[in-house]
Amino acid sequence: MQEDQLDSTDNELPSQQSNETGASKPPSLPDSVWEAIFDSIPDLVTVIDKHCNVIRANKAMTERLGKSEKRIVGMHCYESIHGMMNPHEGCPHVEMLKDGKGHVAELYEPLLDGVFLVSTTPVFDKNGEIMGSVHIARDITDRKQAENKLQEYNKELQELNTNKDKFFSVIAHDLKSPFQGLLGFTDLLLEDYDILEKEEIRKYVMNIRNASYNTYSLLENLLEWSRMQSGRIQFKPVKFDICNEVTGVLDILNSNAIRKGIVLNNSMQQGCEVEADQHMIHSVIQNLISNAIKFSNPRGRVSVSAEIKPYKQTQGIINYTKKRKCIQVNVKDEGIGIHPDAISRIFSLTDHYTNYGTANEPGTGLGLILSKEMIERNGGELTVQSTPGNGSTFSFTLPLV
Repeated sequence: MQEDQLDSTDNELPSQQSNETGASKPPSLPDSVWEAIFDSIPDLVTVIDKHCNVIRANKAMTERLGKSEKRIVGMHCYESIHGMMNPHEGCPHVEMLKDGKGHVAELYEPLLDGVFLVSTTPVFDKNGEIMGSVHIARDITDRKQAENKLQEYNKELQELNTNKDKFFSVIAHDLKSPFQGLLGFTDLLLEDYDILEKEEIRKYVMNIRNASYNTYSLLENLLEWSRMQSGRIQFKPVKFDICNEVTGVLDILNSNAIRKGIVLNNSMQQGCEVEADQHMIHSVIQNLISNAIKFSNPRGRVSVSAEIKPYKQTQGIINYTKKRKCIQVNVKDEGIGIHPDAISRIFSLTDHYTNYGTANEPGTGLGLILSKEMIERNGGELTVQSTPGNGSTFSFTLPLV
């Protein structure tokens, strides 16, 4: 490297200096060797004078900028390196000129397309005056991206742990209530069995039955949710007719509807084939229709319909980017509906929401959460539209084969 001047008004930096005893140091290395050393440095190195002019730039810097050294020498560093008309805020070179100390900063450089750890080391003349700095920029883009991903994963993990803590505290509360009911009615039945009328005994048994079913349903949903979260539920997509699946579920739930005098209507047509996990989709359909019956008024109607729509990939394991159509299944009831404030809560783990049916049927509040996760895992979307007093429509989409 040639013995350049950092500023035309300053003295040259000597290639040889005397030590404290006055003896001369060994001769310096040839310029060609210094040049080779300078250009072999993988970091982006520039020598900048006190007026922010570039004096030298190594090979790594010129190659990253895509400019020759001749094109940037003499230019202001903020123009040639940063593409700006003035030094940017927090420029370590400018800060160094203020206090005569080295500075380090992490900066994103648009022209260099990366994040860099930039350090400036002051260079002084023989009188102790600042002549300029050695500006070293190390590319830390990959490291920053890895750090950002790690922070994102850590944040997601914290949110998951928080959600699970809140979720299980709610579950503990919800499990306690039905067991209290079971124990209470069982004790009353045993204590007063000899004096109770037949109709009173029947009511007690009915309450015990309802509490038992509710507890079982809660445990079943909890186990299903925990298996899904831990990845123990195998995802097995197959091709099947979604209309046949709906028909099968309606046959299963028809007795529930008859007890409340509710008419089940299916306007879906056969021949709509999807590729999804059939067990998951069966569970979703059964949950939505069961809820529609539960929250319908006696002698009401529950309708299941479908429509073909353009498909937009949301998420899921199967890649459906080439699919252009999806089927949207709608489960509509004429029941009590959902208050607007509750709609955002019905799919929330942390803000647990549940309600009793029109015949005082208990609910766990977990079915919709599970259904949403299952549909999304199959590349679809679960939505709801509802008006208090005018029923609800739950819709889910699945890509067609």
